Amino acid sequence: MGKFIFHRDALEDIQLLSFAHSVEMLQLGQMLRQLEADPAKFEKIWEDGYGEFRNAQDKFNVLKWRKAQAKGHGLWRLKDLDLERNGKCFRIFYCMHDAHYDQAHVLAVVYKQLNDKSEFDYDDLKSPTAVRMLRAYDGVRGSTP
Repeated sequence: MGKFIFHRDALEDIQLLSFAHSVEMLQLGQMLRQLEADPAKFEKIWEDGYGEFRNAQDKFNVLKWRKAQAKGHGLWRLKDLDLERNGKCFRIFYCMHDAHYDQAHVLAVVYKQLNDKSEFDYDDLKSPTAVRMLRAYDGVRGSTP
């Protein structure tokens, strides 16, 4: 079975987002628990491009965070497609540690408005949110920023 391990920053994100998006945070939690309970599904969180928005049977989508990966940071992004189909865009950012494919370290949970890059922009690794995630990643990986 897989396991999501939450960085304190991600826990703070969830707590803050719960004030305005409690139902959505519960749904994200349920999705993560379902992934943990199903080893075949959990393995998919390491499959770049898994899950299609247009396929109603797909419940989640996975992508490498390409900009971060190009700089040597093995960060991934997960989204709940049911929420996304309802216009509610939340992103879960995570990484692995020491090739443990059965563990994902959740570094951040981000609310992303459609077509609005003011809160988070994948291409800006110097934004406060990205810097925080990269710092958490370095901590998980045991390297210094």
